[in-house]
Amino acid sequence: MGTVKPLRAPTLYELLEVSVGATSGEIRSAYERLERLYAPDQIALYGLVDERRAQTLRQQLKEAVSVLSDDVARAQYDRSIGLPPRDDVAARPLPMPPPADASVGW
Repeated sequence: MGTVKPLRAPTLYELLEVSVGATSGEIRSAYERLERLYAPDQIALYGLVDERRAQTLRQQLKEAVSVLSDDVARAQYDRSIGLPPRDDVAARPLPMPPPADASVGW
């Protein structure tokens, strides 16, 4: 018999069903959509998963969105799962505007 590969936990990106390059708006939108799907009233109505599993999923979703919404925490998480550093404009601080020059006279 062959060896059995151990199951791995889904990444936070997989949990939220977004790509690694997702924007903060896409992450928030995915979180809200999945939170509604696993809401207690939806579970009672449709019974997609049992309430205990839904509660666990809601907690995991909250943790995922809190990490992926914070640029510093997201960069640390990305490194922990072996992703290269993000090189997008949203991850970098905006440059400071030049100081106002009183001698220009605009």
